[in-house]
Amino acid sequence: MNQITVGDKNDYGEFGRLAVRDRLTLAQQELVIFTEKMTKQAQEISDYEYEISLLRKQIEGLETEREKDKKKITELEELLAKAREVHTGHSELTCLSSVTGALPM
Repeated sequence: MNQITVGDKNDYGEFGRLAVRDRLTLAQQELVIFTEKMTKQAQEISDYEYEISLLRKQIEGLETEREKDKKKITELEELLAKAREVHTGHSELTCLSSVTGALPM
């Protein structure tokens, strides 16, 4: 770990103090950049969470529609089966009457 220490003028001289100031300035700039990145990423995460929430609600709506559609299909299949039974029964009566010349009692 780098440790920045500040001594008296004799330890670093003018060049040494400038180097420390430059390093401090660079660290401050990096901190600003890092803070901006973190803020941006936090906003992106928030946006993604909102989008996920919307997608979950949309999926729930689609699942509800699917269940309604399944029930409607079942009802229609039952009606179709009844209609086929009636039609089949009617066809048998028609065939029988054409053979015998009269409708059965």
